Amino acid sequence: MKKIIIALPMLAVGLPLFSQEKSESARQVVESSEAKSLSWELSDAQADALVQQKFEAMEQRKEERVEQLTSQLNYKVIDRKVVDLGERKIIMNRVSPPEKSVPADGAVEEDAGQPEEIREQFIQSESKEYKFISLSATVYDRKFTELRWRHGDERFLAYSNVDFNFMGGFGSFETDDTNYSFFMGIGNESTDALAERNRFAKERNLEGYVERQIPQMPEFTPGSVEYAVVSDDPSIVERDEVFGQISALHAYYQANEKRLKTEYQRREALNAARKRYEAANPEKPKDTIINFWPIRGSIHQEQGER
Repeated sequence: MKKIIIALPMLAVGLPLFSQEKSESARQVVESSEAKSLSWELSDAQADALVQQKFEAMEQRKEERVEQLTSQLNYKVIDRKVVDLGERKIIMNRVSPPEKSVPADGAVEEDAGQPEEIREQFIQSESKEYKFISLSATVYDRKFTELRWRHGDERFLAYSNVDFNFMGGFGSFETDDTNYSFFMGIGNESTDALAERNRFAKERNLEGYVERQIPQMPEFTPGSVEYAVVSDDPSIVERDEVFGQISALHAYYQANEKRLKTEYQRREALNAARKRYEAANPEKPKDTIINFWPIRGSIHQEQGER
């Protein structure tokens, strides 16, 4: 990984610039990972069809589960009370203690165990070091991202030319020697809207408002994946325990850029389709059925014996 120290007078600090350069190995990772992923984008019609299938399958599974439970429990209703709430009812049934049905053949499913390939992958995974990455990210104008994180009691700040909205679809990744767990809180910001809020607060002298400065970016290399660390100490970039994980995250993005962008498009398309489906098919109020039966404890049993 190439490390370049650059100076930006407008920030009055040194900004070490980390660059992930294109390589043949990175291209091979891209090809292999894309072959295993969903590599096509979704149209609105495709997303609508997938969401409809999902909701219909969920409803079918719910009905099958209710039918399964009902068939397994044998009871009769002794008394019933109904509370009418207008759009729905609460039905309370006092029932006889149910008896659970047992399959006639008494068959019990056996655990087939894990395939040898999965066990081997697990063993290899366990041999790697585990690290946890926790970031706060603000994406400005969908062009660059402000990254904030902690290491011990220290706080760090960096700017990346990667739109971290594309990094929201996974919780872990791995390199040759490390398994990373990844958690990120992310928000989007418009520099125009930020400037307008600052201006509004200043004009009205709003008490307690903390003005947020719009960051000015270094000249990132076109076509490269880079991030700039904000620090007045150039030697800080040598601390691998602090920046190694950030570099690994950028390397992962570079190796999987096309797939991550496609998966982001699919998530957005499916989220929009889900909202359209729910708007067109509002959930109807359903009756709540409560079945209950008294359970006599040991005291009642002792009294009954007397």
